[in-house]
Amino acid sequence: MKPATLRFRKSILIPLLLFAVGANAGPIGDVPTEHAARSAQRQLILQEIQVTPGGTIEKIVRRHICLELGDAIDSAALLYAREQLEAVVVLKNVEMYTAPGERPGAVVLHVDAEFDRDFHFESGLGQEPLENWYLNLISVRRANGHNRGGYWRIGYHTRSRTDGFHLNVIHPRLFGDYIDLLHEAEAVIHMWPVWDEDRNYYQAIHQIKVELGLRRWSRDDVITTLWLGINGFKPAKQLEDFEIDDDDNDEIDITGRLVPIPRDGEGHLGLHLDLHLDRSNPLRPWREGYCYDARFTFANPADTDLWWGAELDGKMALPLRENWAFAVRGRSAFLRGTTPHYLRLLLGGPQNLRGFKPGILTGSRGALGLWQINSELRIPLRDRAANTPRLTGTLFLDMGDNWRADWRHGGFSAAAGCGLLIRSPWVKVINIEVACPLTDTEHADECLVMLTLGRSF
Repeated sequence: MKPATLRFRKSILIPLLLFAVGANAGPIGDVPTEHAARSAQRQLILQEIQVTPGGTIEKIVRRHICLELGDAIDSAALLYAREQLEAVVVLKNVEMYTAPGERPGAVVLHVDAEFDRDFHFESGLGQEPLENWYLNLISVRRANGHNRGGYWRIGYHTRSRTDGFHLNVIHPRLFGDYIDLLHEAEAVIHMWPVWDEDRNYYQAIHQIKVELGLRRWSRDDVITTLWLGINGFKPAKQLEDFEIDDDDNDEIDITGRLVPIPRDGEGHLGLHLDLHLDRSNPLRPWREGYCYDARFTFANPADTDLWWGAELDGKMALPLRENWAFAVRGRSAFLRGTTPHYLRLLLGGPQNLRGFKPGILTGSRGALGLWQINSELRIPLRDRAANTPRLTGTLFLDMGDNWRADWRHGGFSAAAGCGLLIRSPWVKVINIEVACPLTDTEHADECLVMLTLGRSF
């Protein structure tokens, strides 16, 4: 799925002015501020969680429930916690109710649930660490029958420039209570962006991946996953034009000028270590908390030198007055020069560095190193007191830099703009953004209108 990117030559002043008027027009939402204040006063303190039945179901609930002892809870928090437990996909008939605790204002939360062994068809929006949002068009999942809370899921996903089939199998607590066994396989087509002056082409990269992983849950909320797998790639020998309809598309032979001439098949044995720490507010992650991710990759290709890389990605949201929030993201990454061009880093595009076309800042052979900083002011415009507002406006500033082959400096780039996030029942969030470059980067003299699914970060 390619994000819709339209040319926009007019000034950004008009949408900024309209945004500012909407943000200061007073209460718009369905929930008045006084009602929100009364709801906050009715919050109770969670003293204890009791799960029925016990055993494996209790372990599943305690691992995945988003509430901790001492949290202030209300009806909205309980509803969200129930939705999160149902999303674990191996539980059904999840019921919650509270009873008075040992002291005034304290409650005991009772959770009842059953194993779900039925087949389920699913669709909707999702996100993975260090990856952009994806749309699950259709998938089938079922509990794996070992009474450990594991399951398998197979489906068709589409995300920015990537489409294909995915298989996930999870065996929780296979080695003790905190170590899970994971299996993943996918067959996808990735569209690598190729720029030749102002023309935008893409190279289709067919990929097959099979991986085995060990995931460890620790008491300090750090999730560590070690993956070992085989990756096979088949880059297309022609380039295709984004601007031409498929029926009229003239394929362009690769001469080695834009991208390297591909071999018949390429593959490697890969090892990567993922670290994930999420301290976001489970009810309002867009407004409060932080999340850090790190990935260290090692690959041993069949006929080239060993290559490796590392990526660090951190996000933080700070609450401001009137349910506003200020969010910032910092990302840095580097790769060894022997990394295949289609596995290198890209800078530019929606959910990356807004205001620039996808990959235009790093060129057709990708980057070996980059850093980027995204900052965003988030202002609920409708249904302001809800955990997820119906409409949210954003003002943002993005900046970044990159280093290409032989560590040639790509140049500093920056862009600013505004956006509107719309809550949707199926895909959850639709994001419309207008961004204009602030630097004199080549081919970056226009404002862009971008339509994507999910938040920018």
